Order: sequence, then structure tokens, then C-alpha cells
Amino acid sequence: MKPILILMLSLSFLGACAPQQKQETPSEQSQTSSGIHQTIPVTQAAQLIQSTPNLYILDVRTADEFKSGHLDKAQQLDYYAPDFESKVKQLDKKKTYLLYCHSGRRSGSTLEIMKTAGFEKVYDLEGGFTQWQGSGQKVVKP
Repeated sequence: MKPILILMLSLSFLGACAPQQKQETPSEQSQTSSGIHQTIPVTQAAQLIQSTPNLYILDVRTADEFKSGHLDKAQQLDYYAPDFESKVKQLDKKKTYLLYCHSGRRSGSTLEIMKTAGFEKVYDLEGGFTQWQGSGQKVVKP
């Protein structure tokens, strides 16, 4: 009985001394060798717009949604269009992008498409247009 107890204690001691894996934060996980791909809150998105002169703002909602209001200088590309993914992949991969949709689902999927396609810097607006508008940020309405 004693040898089994000693063996169990020895194994548990060795396990406790094993190197621990570092837990990465979400922003560290998204900053890979291929670029930066992350979801950011409204305040950070507003700062990004102010501090990035050549930022490409991509609205992936439908044309009707876009016409009801959008971020200033946004370009619209319908997520539901049959050629959406091919059009996204034709964009300049070296530019910095801010994506948004109504609530964040379509833009989150677009973020993954762009990450896989090799885009360098892509940010997704957390909560989408709904969150942007609800926070009192500037909205363009035709």
C-alpha cells in the first residue's frame, strides 16, 4: 500500500512542477504573424476612425439597411450577395479595415473570411450599427 501511495504522491508532485501554459487574452490571440484581426468596442472604433486616415470602413449590411443610415465614409457590400466572398477577397489586403453590420454576426463572419484570405489589419465593430447608433456616435442618413 505504501509504494502505491508514494507513487501517487510522486506523480502529483511532478504534475504540479510541469510548466504551465500561458493563457492568451483575446487581443493576443488575434494578433498573429499574419496580422491583426479583432472585435473592438464602439469607443475604440471611434478612435480608430479618428487616428487612421486611410481606414476602409466596410458595411456588410444590405443596400436597404445601408440607406436607412450608416457610418460616415462607409462602403457597402451586401453579405447576402452570391459573389460577396469573392468581392471581399478582391479588396486590398494591405489596407486597414473596420467592418460592421447590424449587430455583429455578419461582420464577425466577414472578419474570419478576411483573416483566412490574408488581410493584415481588420477590426470588427462590436455590437454593429445598433451599438454604434445607440452610443450616440455620428450616423449618416440620406
